[in-house]
Amino acid sequence: MNKSIAVVLLFCAGLHGTAQATGSLAGQVGVQMVIGAGCTISSGSVSGGINQWGTLDFGTHSDLSNLVDAQTVGANGNIQIKCSTGLTPSLTVNAGLHASGGQRYMKNTATSTIAYNIYSDAARSALIQANTPVDISPASTGNAVSIPLYGRVVPTGQNTPTEAGTYTDTLLVTIAW
Repeated sequence: MNKSIAVVLLFCAGLHGTAQATGSLAGQVGVQMVIGAGCTISSGSVSGGINQWGTLDFGTHSDLSNLVDAQTVGANGNIQIKCSTGLTPSLTVNAGLHASGGQRYMKNTATSTIAYNIYSDAARSALIQANTPVDISPASTGNAVSIPLYGRVVPTGQNTPTEAGTYTDTLLVTIAW
């Protein structure tokens, strides 16, 4: 056998043995979190996977001879909306389950209905039309602001006689930014 081949074989045999030295190896792990622009609703709850943002309760009345007003109230008070600065959030309210011809109605278990309107101000002068965005840009200051909905039942113009019973409707409210 050639002497240079024997030396190479002995050298290679030494490489297959166990490690003779101890040591350590350090590395870095990057950590990050991204907060995207968006809005948060507080004072609401979730039921069956659906956000519950409050109730517009007109109360109990014996007739419709007077104006009846209501304001949304959430589980823990008024609904609070807080959006990232720089956004232009808007609120849209659909027509409800029983609307007809652009008018929202509450309906009882029979067939009677009570017409009502939704407003964005306490004076009830800024009517919220179905599916028409309402500017809620004050919510984009980074601070939580209250965004109540105001309702009104007007005694004139009711198209059906009111029967005793509970009248209800469900509105879908969407916050977009």
